[in-house]
Amino acid sequence: MAALSSHSGLALDDLCFGEAARASVLKRSTKASNGRDWPRGAHRAFARLRASADKGDLAFGWPQGVALPGFFQGTAGIGYQLLRNDFDLTLPDIFTFC
Repeated sequence: MAALSSHSGLALDDLCFGEAARASVLKRSTKASNGRDWPRGAHRAFARLRASADKGDLAFGWPQGVALPGFFQGTAGIGYQLLRNDFDLTLPDIFTFC
């Protein structure tokens, strides 16, 4: 968890194995472990993800400009994680279903 928290960001942004997944795991681990230093890592990861989404510059490993709306490897999963983080609309953590 310490390595995930201190990492400067992943090359891809998707929910399957990218920055959205890392941010989600850090946030969930923070709740499960009563804090520690992981909240800062989760906050930084979500901030990077939000900034990339705001610029329309999300990285999926596909050529620039290709639309990828899927959940685990596309924009839908990133949007879902940002909604859960920013508004906590009691949306379930998708990783609990995996």
